[in-house]
Amino acid sequence: MVFGSIFRNPAKLSLIIDKPSAMPGESLTYRVRVDASKDTEIKSLTAGLDGVMRGRTTCWYRDNEDERTYSRDTDYTISLFGEEHVLIENTRVRKGSHVYTGSFDIPLDVPHSGRRGEFEVVWYLWAKARTGFRTSEAETMVEIISSGVHGPITGKAVRLGGAEAAVLMPEYLRAGTAAEGILQLRSGEGPGYRCREVVAEVVNSVRIDKYTIDPNAEDCDYITYTKTVAKQKISGDLALAPQTKHEIRFRVSIPEDAVPSFNTGISYSRWALKITCSKGLMKKDELTIPIKVV
Repeated sequence: MVFGSIFRNPAKLSLIIDKPSAMPGESLTYRVRVDASKDTEIKSLTAGLDGVMRGRTTCWYRDNEDERTYSRDTDYTISLFGEEHVLIENTRVRKGSHVYTGSFDIPLDVPHSGRRGEFEVVWYLWAKARTGFRTSEAETMVEIISSGVHGPITGKAVRLGGAEAAVLMPEYLRAGTAAEGILQLRSGEGPGYRCREVVAEVVNSVRIDKYTIDPNAEDCDYITYTKTVAKQKISGDLALAPQTKHEIRFRVSIPEDAVPSFNTGISYSRWALKITCSKGLMKKDELTIPIKVV
């Protein structure tokens, strides 16, 4: 009995949230309840909200002794979002129950929960209390649901061959939804500007580095690919007289299983809008604009 009372953690944590789900742009209010079995000095009480993308892949490696190739399935996790709050520090709490309240503002441009093909996005709310050499923890899953809102329209000034161009589109695109964009063209003082057809593509490049997959596997393969996930002709024959303007409206659809944008340095998921003006005889003008998918 004495042994147990010495090593038992005097502070037990539990998490309370008002609702199990939230949308990007909202505030997630939480309460951390501390049940102290005696008067306790709490070095720190922290709470955090983490969003991670996790997946499973096959790792191939070769045994040098028998010269055979083997494989194994391995899991990996990539951090997409992380925020931490310090609720109290160096505080002595009396025996009994104590509740501490806080809230996390969920940015508009974070990926929503759910499985997307080979990947899954998961959100966790957690709390941790340090009392001397002992630590108490609590954790619960939070569902971040897609709002379908794409954020403000932003303009990017570029050049499309001999024409001045601007692309107006949402600041980011949400998986499983569609958004409208506008391509504005302005010809110069020369002979004008002409396209036989204008095509818009949405391109995704993904790399999951082998050290993200398994830090201890030298022969572990990494995931890498670049693919066009949407392509559409947005204009047929287009002829602009000198110093004239023209607008082309287009619609961009993002698949439900789209890998969200992220960049950890060695691993990334990059998205881009590519617009091509075909001019005949294998000639074409191209522009590529980075976009963010969440």
